[in-house]
Amino acid sequence: MADTELLQQCKYFQQVLAGFACPLLSVRLLRLAPGAMIKEHKDSGLGLALGEIRLHIVVSTNPKVECWIDGKGYHWAEGECWYADFGLTHSFINRGDTDRVHIVLDCRVNDWLLMQLNNAAPGVPKLSQTQQSDSVIALLKQMPNALRDELFQCHDRDEFIARFSAYLASINQHLAAQELTDIMRKHQREWVEKDIL
Repeated sequence: MADTELLQQCKYFQQVLAGFACPLLSVRLLRLAPGAMIKEHKDSGLGLALGEIRLHIVVSTNPKVECWIDGKGYHWAEGECWYADFGLTHSFINRGDTDRVHIVLDCRVNDWLLMQLNNAAPGVPKLSQTQQSDSVIALLKQMPNALRDELFQCHDRDEFIARFSAYLASINQHLAAQELTDIMRKHQREWVEKDIL
């Protein structure tokens, strides 16, 4: 992705973007004018399991801007960076009298990004179990082939979990053995269908 002439003039935006240690596939500055709305829709091609997610960095907003995702309302404050599953039905409305401006990043999922999502600050919703499953699938797909092949030679669940947990720890990811077991049990069919197990 080549920088635009405008971005080259915006040193602060460059600093913000440099803080993301993941491949940035698309970076846009989006404005929602007072009284404007983005109707309910779903964005396809995004998701942890697909290896690409969308983040919103709030540049400016007002208290009357609403974000609705899967029927739940949110207000995102200035300076915050938000991840949401935009494959779910979502909409935005600006009932205020000032613009809402976001930097919207489409990011390639990597170890750094997964760590940020899994270690979200207190008060920020953690990944759901489905999102954790997608995160684990993404990590499995990113493993070096030799390690992944060795891992899938394990026919004992406990050994698989111990080896995978050791790999996660080696890349600074932490998922308790019980959480991994629960994810595997709940999503085993889905994993088989995605050729993971």
